[in-house]
Amino acid sequence: MLTKQIENYKKIYTQALSIIKEPEQFCRTLREYDKESRIGATRRFALPFIVLITITVFITYFFYSKHPQLEFAILKTLFSFLSIASGYLLAVFVCKKSTQKLFLYDISQKEAETVIAYSSTVIFGIQVIMAIFPGFFFIKFLGLYTLYILWYMSSDYIHIEERFRTYFMLRSEEHTSELQSHLEISYA
Repeated sequence: MLTKQIENYKKIYTQALSIIKEPEQFCRTLREYDKESRIGATRRFALPFIVLITITVFITYFFYSKHPQLEFAILKTLFSFLSIASGYLLAVFVCKKSTQKLFLYDISQKEAETVIAYSSTVIFGIQVIMAIFPGFFFIKFLGLYTLYILWYMSSDYIHIEERFRTYFMLRSEEHTSELQSHLEISYA
């Protein structure tokens, strides 16, 4: 069972690197990958990242706390998980509803989950790094790379017209910024 989880995380790591290095190519192949997979993007991609961030918060609490206590570590971990999961689900909901209302494009729940899960890759990665190295606050600026990923997601995955793509990208960035604000967790 553990080897299966390790293989799963290796696959997620490969996908995360692929979307960061080549978002255009990744977004083009994403629709075929989604058709083959029976598991949605939330279970396949976002949930393992959320668990990784939560475990990292738990472990690093003991490294950076002057007087570590198990109760506070569990409380911090629980708060971390709830804020990340609720921020993700809120971003999916708002992405779906705003796309339907603003662009009159009927986006399915699975498509909204996929857009938010994969475009949040950079934000998830930043949170893992921030949990391990809390002094690297300047790395948060890399969250702007999410805009670049959303640009390709809107064209190659959702097929939004070019004249609406910038507006979609900015509205979705607003939602992923909400997600990032939910992830503002102090690690000390």
